[in-house]
Amino acid sequence: MVVVSDQDEEEFIQANFKSGTQYNFIYIGAERDLNGNTFHWLNGEPFTYHNWDLGQPDNPEEMCVVTSTNGFHDAPCYFSWPLICEI
Repeated sequence: MVVVSDQDEEEFIQANFKSGTQYNFIYIGAERDLNGNTFHWLNGEPFTYHNWDLGQPDNPEEMCVVTSTNGFHDAPCYFSWPLICEI
């Protein structure tokens, strides 16, 4: 799944994939570590860029990360929201 490395990439995702859809959230390629305290990108890159929405992350049981118009949210991994693959 997509790694969001900076604000430009996040804005690109919002403009090209989020806009005009019925979904408020899109899964991105980050997840919470098993210890529940930190996050990492699925491709192994350091989780240095993040744009958490106010009050996020807020639930240590939500292991996946989504992006929304307001920033990143932790979220359950089982919702039927779209995701973006990076090639």
